[in-house]
Amino acid sequence: MKRIFILMGIALFVCFSCSKKDKHPTREEWLEVYLTQKIKNTTELWKQRVAVIVVIDPKEKTIVTSLTSSNGQDEISETAKREYVEQVEVIINSILEDCDLAKIYKLVVQYI
Repeated sequence: MKRIFILMGIALFVCFSCSKKDKHPTREEWLEVYLTQKIKNTTELWKQRVAVIVVIDPKEKTIVTSLTSSNGQDEISETAKREYVEQVEVIINSILEDCDLAKIYKLVVQYI
């Protein structure tokens, strides 16, 4: 299952990359893929299965990450939602600090 998600992400990434004239992914595109992969690796260990969407707006310099319960999963409590959001914020902030990008991007994490 994990490999399927990774392959789907890579396939989408390649499709978007091939549609551009310069054929080179931007820093934001690489960062989206990398963040999505790291977050999914962590969320696979959680009791509640969640879907993750990461979108980076290069003009606004904002990373928007949305979490939601996967298909067939029960709704979770507000406390659990806050905990999940906090854990994802820690993951993203640590990656941004490692890449020296923490001062460039604003971060928005939400559980919808």
